[in-house]
Amino acid sequence: MAQNLPYLASPGSIKTALDKIGAAATPDRVTVDFVLTKMDIKGGTGRAILPFLKKIGFVNSDGAPSELYRQFRNPSTGGLAVAKAIKIGYKPLQSVNEYFYDLKDAELLAAIVQVTGTEADSATAKFTLATLKNLKSFAKFDEAEAVPEKAIALPEPATASSNGKPPADRGERGIGVNLAYTINLNLPATTDQAVFNAIFRSLKEHLLSYATNEVLSKIKAFGMTNQILTEDLHRIGVAYSVDLGHAPITTKVEDVYYPQFDAKLREEAAAMARHYEVFYCLEKAIRILVSETIETAEKTEDWWPTQRVPQNIKTEVAARIQKELDAGVTRRSMDELDYTTFGELSGIITANWDVFGSLFTSRKAVEKVMASLNSLRGPIAHCSVLAEDEKVRLQLTVRDWFRLME
Repeated sequence: MAQNLPYLASPGSIKTALDKIGAAATPDRVTVDFVLTKMDIKGGTGRAILPFLKKIGFVNSDGAPSELYRQFRNPSTGGLAVAKAIKIGYKPLQSVNEYFYDLKDAELLAAIVQVTGTEADSATAKFTLATLKNLKSFAKFDEAEAVPEKAIALPEPATASSNGKPPADRGERGIGVNLAYTINLNLPATTDQAVFNAIFRSLKEHLLSYATNEVLSKIKAFGMTNQILTEDLHRIGVAYSVDLGHAPITTKVEDVYYPQFDAKLREEAAAMARHYEVFYCLEKAIRILVSETIETAEKTEDWWPTQRVPQNIKTEVAARIQKELDAGVTRRSMDELDYTTFGELSGIITANWDVFGSLFTSRKAVEKVMASLNSLRGPIAHCSVLAEDEKVRLQLTVRDWFRLME
């Protein structure tokens, strides 16, 4: 049975990625933004890096850098880390030859063809070979595996102070409450000394004059002082016709009218807002991925008129655009891709498997996930409440989408 092997349509980009991993600080999460900015690998080439790093074990499913990622950044274990990554990502090749990484190019290509079922002169086979060769340039398979011992920092025992008592954690008084408040004050451009006298008199009276040793009194005084000072500064601003940054907050229209909707509707809107946010990010991310991947392959931003897009999809999109124009409304977008459905996006991906095959694990799985997203889009787009099982379906579908690229 044919198996997929990870590859990059721009094989040399893995060298850039590994060089950047070694140079940049280890992030909490390896994200697309991290690749595009910190690694400085742009477009579709950059978006293909994260799925590839997951497939070779450098990044975990949740985006966190793996132990291999961290080992690679250590010069003494970096070569061994890449060797392990190759064995993880290209494990199916071991069924052909346990030491596949030592094979000559022609023999390695033959092994790739045997495992993947592709033709020797196919783009997939060539990209897989080139990507693997670039990885091998960083690997050291003959290094003995050595795991450095991790030093465990133990807390130092508390020592007695000069008075024979253990030191307090927070000063001589032990645990206390320390409150801070930042005041942003816009001093007016005025020569009227009375203005400044009034301002600083207010500061002195309400900030510098209260002092107490009782925690509760501090908390009460803190809250009261804040309110009194704000009101006093506002009064000064009104009295002298100057803006001290304490003018009344203008009430927004939605703050006036939104509360007039039924409470039940407002509760439903709040519950649905999160689902819309997730779906919006997912849909936009898929469109960007499709656009930048084909743009990289075609080496042009104007790829829509090419054969990359099936003719039936072009026809449907053109009809939707014309319908908007006939209605006399502003076009939602100048990008034709924004007029496609999930089903059509799926069609574009599967029709261009030569460039998307390196990103996804299965063509059928892509079609299944996209079909599920298409069915979920209706209730969200048309302001219907999602049933509980549909909420679960959305969560699972989002998870499945990301797993397609692992």
